[in-house]
Amino acid sequence: MKDAPAGAKDVRLFRNGSLVKVWRGDVLQGKADAMLEATIPVVVGENRLTAYAFNRDNVKSADATLDIKGADSLKRAGTAYVLAVGVNDYENAQYNLKYAAADAQDFAEEVRRQQTQLGKYERVESSRAAVKRRPPPRRSRSPCSSPRSPKTPSSYTSRATARPKGTAFT
Repeated sequence: MKDAPAGAKDVRLFRNGSLVKVWRGDVLQGKADAMLEATIPVVVGENRLTAYAFNRDNVKSADATLDIKGADSLKRAGTAYVLAVGVNDYENAQYNLKYAAADAQDFAEEVRRQQTQLGKYERVESSRAAVKRRPPPRRSRSPCSSPRSPKTPSSYTSRATARPKGTAFT
């Protein structure tokens, strides 16, 4: 980073439109230039890296781009995630259903089975939980801090590193 007389802060780096790194705050720290480094995964084929920063007045800089072609040796099968939701119980009981949750579970399992059989993905995971009507959640400071339902599988609350070649079926 150089030639930024109005300062440079909150630098953002994207790969193919997805945010991969943020350097928060004043990256120059009173110096004329700074070297910012990041290790990011490159996928097979075109990889467009885009970066921009904001000056001290919060004006966005022009985008800087770099195109890199990932080698064919980087090709891998992704992971497919199947999420099917069936709601049996509604706030208005006249809309309640008997088999929506079971149908959603069966549907998720069938999509998982078929996708596994096709062999396009390294791994196929499917949901196995039904949604039941609950009282409205209490407000919390963070949308991610609410406690999970006792019936929510622990795999739904664990976090894994996002991979570039994953697919979600909903």
